[in-house]
Amino acid sequence: MLAIRQVARAALHLILPPLCSSCQTPVSTPHAFCHTCWGAMQRIDGAVCVQCGIPFPSPVLEGEKCIHCSADEPAYTHVRAAATYDDLSRALVLRLKHADQTDLIPSLGQLMLSCGASLLMQADLLVPVPLHYTRLIRRQFNQSALLARWLAEKTNKAVATQILVRHRATKTQGHKKRTERFKNVRDAFSVHEQAPPLIKNKNILLIDDVMTTGATLHECAKTLLQAGALGVNGLVLARVALAE
Repeated sequence: MLAIRQVARAALHLILPPLCSSCQTPVSTPHAFCHTCWGAMQRIDGAVCVQCGIPFPSPVLEGEKCIHCSADEPAYTHVRAAATYDDLSRALVLRLKHADQTDLIPSLGQLMLSCGASLLMQADLLVPVPLHYTRLIRRQFNQSALLARWLAEKTNKAVATQILVRHRATKTQGHKKRTERFKNVRDAFSVHEQAPPLIKNKNILLIDDVMTTGATLHECAKTLLQAGALGVNGLVLARVALAE
């Protein structure tokens, strides 16, 4: 049966060859990026803040923190991002969120899987950053939940999409300064009333699409820790390289 499926897949690719997830040029493997787009993607694989994962402009000693994490330690322990939030990654995120191109999930998930292997290994439970129900109704899906489910399937980890609740509809974070972002999401999250036994003494890995200052991940982590989680890390697809 496996051989038959492989032949059928090869025949299908001859008729409808897989396309680059970014520029739509033909590629050899489904859900892959072409050499040009892969080379243009600013993957984060150098020196980063040990806590928030923001890339440093030059090599530093292992375990160094950025100025923001040193001055005001976030609730999460570590966050890692697959790539910087630039024109290429922004276009992918916008296609996923606003053009309903959920077929991008395997491509984007693979990027996160590669950069977050150690965090995924440590995790007892994957928890996506939730949308407020009014936004979820408009969008019809939570892109972070789709990414979390894909990562859970690939790593045989448990995923819980209903544990964390965004009970207050926050204003968009765009164009807000750092302090305004933290204020905007303060106390916006809670855990489901039945969640504490599920997260007690568990290592939680938060999953989100984009990180700027880390305000949302900090607030989510704080909420989970207050509810009994042992520790909270974060894994995101892309992050702004220079937090405002």
